[in-house]
Amino acid sequence: MKLTPPPVRQDTEENVLPLINIVFLLLIFFMLAGTIEAPDLFPIELPKSVQSADVDKSPPQLLINADGEIAFQQDRLDSDRLADRLKLEFNGQASPMLIIKADMATPAKVLLDVVNQVGDIPGLRLTLLADKQ
Repeated sequence: MKLTPPPVRQDTEENVLPLINIVFLLLIFFMLAGTIEAPDLFPIELPKSVQSADVDKSPPQLLINADGEIAFQQDRLDSDRLADRLKLEFNGQASPMLIIKADMATPAKVLLDVVNQVGDIPGLRLTLLADKQ
């Protein structure tokens, strides 16, 4: 009687290593490709708007909460220092853009005071952020 030898098994560890490498490469790719942005200093509920337009959120954002607190670039500011800080930020830019992200409960007087203060910066374009209704 002639017996056949059992089939030779291949080492499966060699086949798993490329798969692990690909998984780690994909993990690194998605970590780097994802946008990471700092959270707002205080919670803001945006006002609702019927019209909508796509807004580039890369320009600097000025935050105003319901109590009238102001933050710019992760720094809390007094309303007295706001104009000076923005002039330093946009110094020498041809047509700077600023996004104002104000809470829906922010008093209109506070918002108008902020707009009047930043109105002295030449060529500044303002955008008021709102959620679509």
